[in-house]
Amino acid sequence: MANPIGHLKTINKHRHAVIKNCFRAGIPLQGLRHDLSKYAPVEFLNGAKYYDGSRSPNERSEEHTSELQSP
Repeated sequence: MANPIGHLKTINKHRHAVIKNCFRAGIPLQGLRHDLSKYAPVEFLNGAKYYDGSRSPNERSEEHTSELQSP
């Protein structure tokens, strides 16, 4: 089941941690640009569709795709 709010919270939490650490490392621009593609509609909607809160939605998406392709 799709969970856009949970997915958005996870993306934001991860991104803020990366930004904080990039600022500490002296590379703030990389931190600010990190994972911006996750907010793009195609990537965000797919992530929300497979979000379960326990692991990467990309892993679940890949599993689902491989299940559909196996004979």
